Amino acid sequence: MVHELIEAKDEKRLLRYQKQMPAYELLIVDELGFMPLSKTGAELLFEVFSQHYKRGSTMVTSKQPAFPGMHRGPRIGASHRSSARRSHPPRSHPGDEMNGPEADRGAEFLPHKSSPEYKPEWYEDPRIGGVCNHYARPHMQKDLYRYLYAACFAKAEMNSPKLKDFPLDLLPDHANVSLAIEHNNLFQDRFRVQLPDRPSTTITSHISKDGHAFIHYDPTQCRRMTVREAARAQTFPDNYLFTGSRTAQYTQVGNVVIQLLVNQNAVKTEREAA
Repeated sequence: MVHELIEAKDEKRLLRYQKQMPAYELLIVDELGFMPLSKTGAELLFEVFSQHYKRGSTMVTSKQPAFPGMHRGPRIGASHRSSARRSHPPRSHPGDEMNGPEADRGAEFLPHKSSPEYKPEWYEDPRIGGVCNHYARPHMQKDLYRYLYAACFAKAEMNSPKLKDFPLDLLPDHANVSLAIEHNNLFQDRFRVQLPDRPSTTITSHISKDGHAFIHYDPTQCRRMTVREAARAQTFPDNYLFTGSRTAQYTQVGNVVIQLLVNQNAVKTEREAA
């Protein structure tokens, strides 16, 4: 929910998002304190609590005793991580050493042990012990149905569906959809599944605005690619940290030349110059 609040704030739709809250009779916030909150995220969450307590019930769960690392006062202030450097021992996973800018979502850390099959020596950094930026953006409910259908179709047919393959009730309400189907043009594949046994399609900065062309192949996940997955497709090593809003992170990933290609060109140039 905190991620969605910050996304809504960045995209100037926070008020509309907050107006949805009174409709919930029970608001459940699970595992508060499991992930560090930025100052902006903590303040937005506190604002939700303040607005909701007169309209419905709020239940908060946490494994942290008395929410250590969060300032006590009229507003929830600094994040767990920044406070931990002053008064609490460091957390156990190596990702604690990665400190992102204030109010930043790039430093979200997930412990991760499995290795990529392709060039693990390029992607992995043993000092990290996990990955950052591995969070998907929130999706509209109708898009979730489309992603589920597309991923199931791709799994069964070993190919990503075209618009003509979608049931009528899952087609987007766009004026050019019928034209795309009738003329079989390039917009036929606007909902594209990235298949696990094939190279990724070209990732551009447009992924920051529309991720329909980067649907995850696993039907049980039913989502678009995360920033980290897009970064891996762009061959960024896992120790690259993308900061700023989720939109800004996707833009950073899409606005680059393939990193492994850059490295190989640099090595070749160095050898020729030697």
